[in-house]
Amino acid sequence: MKQKIIFTLFAFFFISLGTFIAIRWAKGYRFNLKDQNIEGTGLLVANSQPQGASVYVDGQLKTATDDTLHLTPKDYQIRLEKDGYYSWQKIIKIENELVSQTNARLWPAVPNLSAITVNSASNPFPSPNGQKIAYRVASESAEKNGLWIVNLSGNFLGMSSSSLQIIRDSNNLKFSEAQIFWNPNSNEILAYFNGSSAYLLNASKENKIEDLINVSFQLDNLVNDWLKQVQLDQQKKMAKLPEPMYQITTTSATMIYFSPNEEKILYVATNSATIPPNLIPPLPASSTQKEDREITAGNIYVYDLKEDKNFLIIDKALEKTDLAKDMNNYSLPYLNEENLKAQISPSPIENIDNLKQTPILPNKNILQQLIVLQAQYSPVYTHNLIQWFPNSQHLIMTEKDAISLIEYEATNKTNIYSGNFKDNFAYPWPNGDKIIILTSLSTNPEIKANLYGIGLQ
Repeated sequence: MKQKIIFTLFAFFFISLGTFIAIRWAKGYRFNLKDQNIEGTGLLVANSQPQGASVYVDGQLKTATDDTLHLTPKDYQIRLEKDGYYSWQKIIKIENELVSQTNARLWPAVPNLSAITVNSASNPFPSPNGQKIAYRVASESAEKNGLWIVNLSGNFLGMSSSSLQIIRDSNNLKFSEAQIFWNPNSNEILAYFNGSSAYLLNASKENKIEDLINVSFQLDNLVNDWLKQVQLDQQKKMAKLPEPMYQITTTSATMIYFSPNEEKILYVATNSATIPPNLIPPLPASSTQKEDREITAGNIYVYDLKEDKNFLIIDKALEKTDLAKDMNNYSLPYLNEENLKAQISPSPIENIDNLKQTPILPNKNILQQLIVLQAQYSPVYTHNLIQWFPNSQHLIMTEKDAISLIEYEATNKTNIYSGNFKDNFAYPWPNGDKIIILTSLSTNPEIKANLYGIGLQ
């Protein structure tokens, strides 16, 4: 009987000890042979796209991605290298019992360039949902001149399967010379000629001249409805911000653009302000990169809603553009609490109708309102210095004769294109495989520009 009790106790002891050791092992505790003690470690998940990159820790080759390393808590210089790609490096703080990741995207050192259009292109206009680009053709045969759409949502198989002419120029209406504006749903384009001539075009099919209706008489209501739709959508997103950050962005920021996953915002500061610390409870293994909570007018920042981190991306950004004196003219007014509730909550239909009739921008003419509307879609329509990449982890930065990709923490800036491109236009393919530019590969001025894709795989 005693032997059974002793055996049971021993079994319980060894199972408990084994469980304890397994838990401590899983948490990263290891026996240090040099110091003859057990010490805690943190985990570094070295992962990259593409995989197979060499992982250097403080200059020493340790493994290849994807792999997990147990490291003593401290700051490490991590570098990833792979043949044919730019290297990636970052100082990462390893903390006891926590998991840190590299989440590195490696960019090709020699990206390929492929044609998207062949009949010339000018003035490209991306849609609000990022799935289409409208552009003008005005230098080809009369049959091809007009407005065209590149559909970016399908597989890229070349111009024949992805480009559509939605309207041809006529003798009386030169759509290739019209100002064009997307509606918020990305399914219609407004071709605006002047105050007395405007046409709404279906962005998914060819529009016949004889079927068009001049909508200039209803532009006031049409544009106001669009502005209201964008205003409400933007404010619903803004409501996710911590209250102090909401106050800062609504009073001291403009040109606010949410990342595709809506977890970060890219914004231009209009006034100096201080972001209070600890707006949300600290998250384990959050970014340890240097942040800037003292914001300065004219700088461009990224704020991470999930981790409550704020990063300076471009210092004195608007000095690089002509928007410095006009930077407050690209924002929509914010709804007060009463009107916001009236739009979000179920309300009597007459209240909704009255609200819709209230002009959003009563002091601006129709063209000015359309410009403000377009400014809400993408930085391409405002400062055109930096914009979100589809993975929400990177940004596309455009400079004179150069395009770079940079992480949202302002780390790992990588030049992926050097050369001439027109109108400073760069825009990502929705799946992140390419960046679209407008350029001509010929030195002959007679050869018109086309849209090209810079391959990033």
